[in-house]
Amino acid sequence: MPWTFAHPAAVLPLRPLRRLSFGALVVGSISPDIGYYVGHFDLAGAAHTLSGLVTLSLPTGLVLMVFVRLLHRPVADYCLARIGKPYCCYRRCRHSRP
Repeated sequence: MPWTFAHPAAVLPLRPLRRLSFGALVVGSISPDIGYYVGHFDLAGAAHTLSGLVTLSLPTGLVLMVFVRLLHRPVADYCLARIGKPYCCYRRCRHSRP
């Protein structure tokens, strides 16, 4: 795909499969292209190979997923506080956190 942020469209058909983390699928779909954004085009090219999948894309995806998991709640709280809505209004599950 020509544009990195179009990559999540490739995993949209997998969204109904509740056993798979959709966030992890999205992060995994963009992780091979991270090299382009940090200026290492050779690494991005290598990440699109079978060996690069295991040695570059998987570790990069795991690190990105940790950042997403750590930051999604504070960022959502901050953004929703700016418009006056609590985060729990946008969740489908019960209140599991104060």
